[in-house]
Amino acid sequence: KYGDRVNVIQFGEFSKEFCGGTHVPSTADIGYFKFRSEGSVSSGTRRIEAVTSDRAEELLALRDREFDERTAYAEDQSTNLRSIISEAAQLGSTLGGTVLEELERCETDLEKIKSHRRVIATADLSTGFTDQVIRRRTLEDIILALVDLRKQVEREISRLRVRSLAADIDSLIRRGTRLNGARLVSAEVSVTSMDELKSLGDRLREKIGSGVGVLASVVDQKVALVCVVTDDLITSRKLEAGKIVGAVARLVGGGGGGRPHMATAGGKDIAKLGEALKNTESIVRSFLKQ
Repeated sequence: KYGDRVNVIQFGEFSKEFCGGTHVPSTADIGYFKFRSEGSVSSGTRRIEAVTSDRAEELLALRDREFDERTAYAEDQSTNLRSIISEAAQLGSTLGGTVLEELERCETDLEKIKSHRRVIATADLSTGFTDQVIRRRTLEDIILALVDLRKQVEREISRLRVRSLAADIDSLIRRGTRLNGARLVSAEVSVTSMDELKSLGDRLREKIGSGVGVLASVVDQKVALVCVVTDDLITSRKLEAGKIVGAVARLVGGGGGGRPHMATAGGKDIAKLGEALKNTESIVRSFLKQ
């Protein structure tokens, strides 16, 4: 790495080291010095990376562009949040007022940091970087707040959707099939997540009395399945939700399992979902014969 003659840099009695880098007659020639990173490269050795002068200006400009990209992302989050707040309101949510107040506060703070622009000047790089750090932290706080608000509203939408679908559970039970004194409910429902499907499964299990329920939906372009079995059938007929839902899932090119009273599964062949649900009765009958 080094030739016969090695340049040695000494700072008083504090530091003395080999150096193969670029040198200047005076530190004043370096100009502004900005750390980019610091970390361990090997045992007992740490590496510092920094930029100076014109390169520091370029770094500041680069980070400003990154800031603008994050700002655009925050604005998209805000727009999308308003849309799902409207959706929640249509479902009967009462969250709107509180969430809208928080959203408007975030939007106000976002406008403030957007309007607080600065001019890059070599003599003011230190102020520029400090200002940038403050604005970036504020922006990230805004984004986190928007994400939290979105999750809050999405949970509310999910709850309201499940409540609405649960109102149809009684109708599904009435249309169910009788199997040796027990009832079988097998149906496709419209949900947006496996959690919603499981919640419906819980409601079905609570209301079905003595029976087996298999609910299916298409979530994220895949088949989602949940099976529930009441306690009496687990004890007296040795039925297990995991085995039943696994057999149904194989018909749609998937698999799954779980506990005797509730199990979930997935599959990739959406086109075969209807056929799989039609075969649920024969699958349950086969387990009843065992």
